[in-house]
Amino acid sequence: MKHALALAAVLLFAAAPVFAEDAAPPARNPLCDSVVRIVTQSHPAGMRYVNGSGIVTDRGILTAWHVVDDATSVWVLGPDGRMIAATRVRRVGIQDAAQITLAEPHKWKALPVAQAELSGGAVRGACIGHWGFGANDGRCSESRGWVYPDAPLVRGLPPGRWYQTSIALGPGFSGSGLIVNGKVVGIAALSVRAPGGVNLTCFARVIASELPVVAPPPPPPEKPDEGCPGGT
Repeated sequence: MKHALALAAVLLFAAAPVFAEDAAPPARNPLCDSVVRIVTQSHPAGMRYVNGSGIVTDRGILTAWHVVDDATSVWVLGPDGRMIAATRVRRVGIQDAAQITLAEPHKWKALPVAQAELSGGAVRGACIGHWGFGANDGRCSESRGWVYPDAPLVRGLPPGRWYQTSIALGPGFSGSGLIVNGKVVGIAALSVRAPGGVNLTCFARVIASELPVVAPPPPPPEKPDEGCPGGT
């Protein structure tokens, strides 16, 4: 009888379902350490708004030009929750891409920008950005799909060089980075409808040679030693 009860107990626990709270939490995407949010102000007395995403690269912070083009002030909210003001926002050629220089140094993880544009057949790519437009909305998220470097461009695109992709993006992803083989190759800009009703997300192409190296700002000056309290 005891052996029968023991066997029944083993079978019961072996068949017990694993609930969500018992499962291990999903691993954090390491690319999220390079994702920032772009906060803008349209005039000195206006409110600050989260306008989109950005990506930390070895050529500074990159985002979409349309995210920052009419802003009078720009801040970057980092993955560690720190917000740093921009001292310069530069458009990349005629692309819908912008390079941001910050007022203070940071320790955010920088991804390399590709040295050359993609070419040839379709390749897999990933876009990493933030859902939503509130400072505390959403979460860092990754979307994957195909990148078509040499596909004929859909008619009606604005001037610039574009990658058409099958990557589906949500609100707040404008300015996020397109990553292929560990390198940033484009910046999320717009969605278009191709013939046949297929939706394509277009990324402004970026390469390192078009982006000057951003010198890191100097560290803040050290406070002078004032000596021991009450000393002479």
